[in-house]
Amino acid sequence: MSANSYRYAVSVIIPTFNRPDSLSATLQAVAKQTYSLDCFEVIVVDDGSTESYHKVIQQALPFAIRYHRQDNHGEAIARNYGAELAQGELLVFLDDDMLIEPDYLKAMFAEHTAHPQALLIGTMYIKRHPDDSVFRRIMADDIHYRSFGKVPFTEILAGVLSVPRDVFSTLGGMQPTPDKKRGGWIDMDFAYRAHTAGYELRRCRDAIAYHDDYALKDLAAYSRRMYNVSRLAEMFFQLNPPLRAQIPMFRDKMPIAWQSDPLALIVRKLARRLASTRLVLWGMEQIAPRLEGRYPLSRIGLRRLYRWIIGAYIFRGYRQGLRELRKGTM
Repeated sequence: MSANSYRYAVSVIIPTFNRPDSLSATLQAVAKQTYSLDCFEVIVVDDGSTESYHKVIQQALPFAIRYHRQDNHGEAIARNYGAELAQGELLVFLDDDMLIEPDYLKAMFAEHTAHPQALLIGTMYIKRHPDDSVFRRIMADDIHYRSFGKVPFTEILAGVLSVPRDVFSTLGGMQPTPDKKRGGWIDMDFAYRAHTAGYELRRCRDAIAYHDDYALKDLAAYSRRMYNVSRLAEMFFQLNPPLRAQIPMFRDKMPIAWQSDPLALIVRKLARRLASTRLVLWGMEQIAPRLEGRYPLSRIGLRRLYRWIIGAYIFRGYRQGLRELRKGTM
C-alpha cells in the first residue's frame, strides 16, 4: 500500500461510550506499537457519553490523537464519523476495550500491502485476569483459531476490523441495523455487503488483540447479551434473507418446518425447545455453580452446560423477537 495521497498511512478509529478507564488502557496499548508513530493517527469518537473523558484526552501520548464528541447515535454512526474525519489510507477500527499487541498495526499494514482490497480482522483472544470467574476462564480457553488468511465473512469482528478507506467508502460505510436505535448486527451487515460485492475477509495471524469484555465476567452477563442480540436476529434476517441459512447458531432455534426440515434437525429443534423452557433452564442454572465449585475437574461438563444455557437464552431472545415482530411491537 502507498499512503502518498494521505497524511497518514493508518487511521485508528475508536468509538467509545462511558468507558474512559477502558479507553485509557486501549490508548496505552496503541502507544506501544512498533509501527512508526509518525505513520498513524488515532481518532476517538465519543458517542454521547455522560462520563468525563477529560483525563483520558489530556494524557501525554506519543502519537497524533483527535477527540470528537457526537450525540448518542450508536456505534455505526460513530464509526462512520471517525472514517469521515480520518486522514489515513487504511482504517483500523478498535473497540474501546481492546488491548492490542505491539506488532498489531505493523502486521495489519503488511497484510493489507499483500491484499490491498481485503477486509482484515485481528486474531482476538479474551483478556485474562487473576480473579477471573470460572466462566471467563473456560470461555478464554475455548478460543483456538484453526484458520488464518481467508476466512468466511460470517467471522467478522468489528472491534478488530481494518479496511482500506476506498473500500469502506465504496460499501457505504456501516449501517445501523436492524434498526437505527439498537444496531446490534452492524458488523455482519457490513461483512455481508462486502462479501456480495466480491471482497474477501482475512484473519491476520500476527495482529493479536485481547478483548477485556465486561460481558464475559460471568455466565449471567453473557447470557443477557446473547438474549438481546438474538432478539433482533429475525428483524435482521428479514432485511437480509440469505443470511438466515448462513449463521449456524440460529439453525436449531427457528420454528420447525415440518415439510422441509430433515429428521435430525427436527429432533434437535425439539430438544432445544425443551432445554429452553423456564423450568429446565432454571435447573441448568442451579447446576452450574455446583460444577464451578469442582473446577477444573468439571471443565468438560461445564463447557457443555454453558453451551446449553447460552443456547437457551439465544432461543428465548430469538423467539421473543419473533413474537414482537408478529405483534408489530418491535
